[in-house]
Parts: sequence; structure tokens; C-alpha cells
Amino acid sequence: MPRLDADRHRPTPVEAQSEDGAEELSRWGIDDLWEAQRNLQAALAEARTQLRWVQELVPRRLPILIRENEAGLGVIQGVRLKERRPLPGSDGLQPWVVVDSGNVYVTTKRLVFSGVTDIEFEFDEIDKKGASRTGLLLGVSSRTQSQILEGAGERLAVVLTAAEKIAQGLDPTAPFREAISWLTSEIESVESRLHPPADTRAITSRAGDRSASAP
Repeated sequence: MPRLDADRHRPTPVEAQSEDGAEELSRWGIDDLWEAQRNLQAALAEARTQLRWVQELVPRRLPILIRENEAGLGVIQGVRLKERRPLPGSDGLQPWVVVDSGNVYVTTKRLVFSGVTDIEFEFDEIDKKGASRTGLLLGVSSRTQSQILEGAGERLAVVLTAAEKIAQGLDPTAPFREAISWLTSEIESVESRLHPPADTRAITSRAGDRSASAP
């Protein structure tokens, strides 16, 4: 679970459930609490989006040849395939360039990029993986050159991991459900400090009045 605190030197809300953490969290200023709330809400929205992507992976027909003991799961449209190509006159530089565009089909065994040409990424052969919000870099043992699937990098990474879990007979939604439950609980914890119950505020106010009027 990523750290979602407003300041890396402050405890996250979940750390604050410990005795020491609770005391530290009680010293957070109002600005820290608002920032923590924003971070938690952003992470919750992201987790819900990722869960939706995973839930969309269901057995379906795909316009590619499906092998024995394999099932089609989904499609991601508008993906660009990038490869390293030599740059003329650059003394060996090989920048990433777009060489094709199309869709990525997801099965229980592989990702298939389908454009002018088809490129397969067998789960069992993937030996290099790197994801960003814009692209998913993949390398397979049967090819010397890695490739980037660009256009939906974060979604492709989530879907790839989920499809691998489905192939192993595991529930791909479990990590996202757990994250959503945890984040929801922490948001409630922060909100309870931002908006304490009315009776608590009244008790605090009366205590302050008595202290001010004391001789």
C-alpha cells in the first residue's frame, strides 16, 4: 500500500492506529488533515477505477485465434507500438519511435498487439516489465528487442497482472477490494478529526470557557 500521508515525516493514518501513531496524529494541523484527506480520496478514486478495469475482464469472443485451454478476456483500444530505431547521423542513438498502432487483446495466456502486424506477449515468456501512466514496456525471452505499448500504460499494467492471476485461478479483484476498504476506513478516520461530533465540540467549548473564567 503506498504512503498517502501529507508529509513523509508524519505517520500515515494506518500507522496512527498504534499507540505512538495516535498521539502523533493528534498533533496534525488542520492543513495536514485536509491534505491527507485529498490524497486518500485521490487514491480511493484510482483504486475504484482499477477495480473496474479488472472486473471488465470476462470470457468473451475476440477477433484473434484463441488456442486450446485459452480464453479471451478483453480488449484495450488505441494503443501504439514503439520500438528503438537507429537515428541517422546520431552516432548510435536509438530513440523510441512509434512503428504501429492498433488494439491489444487480452487472454488468459497472452497479450496480443494487433495493428498492421500482430505481436504476441506470452505471459510465460515475459522477462522484462516496466509501467508508467503512458506506456507499458515489455520484453520477452524469445525476442532480443523490448517494446512499448503506449497509450494506456497504467491500464495495461493492471490488466496484465489481473490476467496472470486469472490464469493461476486467483481472484484478481482481491487486492483492489482490500485497498478500497482500507482507504475508506482511513478517510473516515481523518474526517472524524476534521468534523468532530457536535457534542464533542460543545464539551471542548465549555471546557475552554471554564478555563478562561477560572481565577
